[in-house]
Amino acid sequence: MRPYRILALCLCWLLPAAAGPAGAAGTKGVIPWYEVEILLFARTGATAGQEQTWPEDPGTPDWEGAWQVSEAPYRQGNYQLLPRARWRLDREARTLKRKGGFQPLIHRAWRQPVLSRKRAHPVHLRSRQTTADGTPEMEGLVRVSVARYLHLDLDFLLRRPPLPGMKEKAGQTFTPGTVRDYRFTAHRRMRSGELHYIDHPLMGALVLITPVEQAEKAADSGDEAGDG
Repeated sequence: MRPYRILALCLCWLLPAAAGPAGAAGTKGVIPWYEVEILLFARTGATAGQEQTWPEDPGTPDWEGAWQVSEAPYRQGNYQLLPRARWRLDREARTLKRKGGFQPLIHRAWRQPVLSRKRAHPVHLRSRQTTADGTPEMEGLVRVSVARYLHLDLDFLLRRPPLPGMKEKAGQTFTPGTVRDYRFTAHRRMRSGELHYIDHPLMGALVLITPVEQAEKAADSGDEAGDG
């Protein structure tokens, strides 16, 4: 079994599945609201990504129309960041740090309406960690939408030094501090209230999407999933 499959099993038992329905269907005509939490990390092991062939130019996400996550109240152009006490994946973040070979880079939680795939806004997230020239080590887009079921789309860039054995282009030299873009794209149909693990040879994501009503009940009842 691959190491990151084992990681998935170790992490997913930490947060049990909720008893809610599989889909995101709400009252007809009423836009459902969800709390979205995502933890993105890079793999830092010596052999991470070395079995794959990486394109010289992986392309970039389509940043146009992306919204931000803000501490300001929800308004046009942003989604509302949740108070830190409401985040539920802290235990998973600590587990990654303890295990070694993993570097959490982006951890955010926010509240948003979930619209159809045509109307849904992507959210632009970036790591606080930067490369030597000030560019985020990781940044990209998260889009949550509904089409009978919840859908999650990820499109992220990880900026890392060239992997061993990676060929240089004509006229190019990998000097110290050189970084390359590695792209992580994924589409996943989601079950609300469940912790989902999405893997990649160089990175990974843990995602939890919970209906607002369910999340508020959990908070009111003192549910501390993710703490420990």
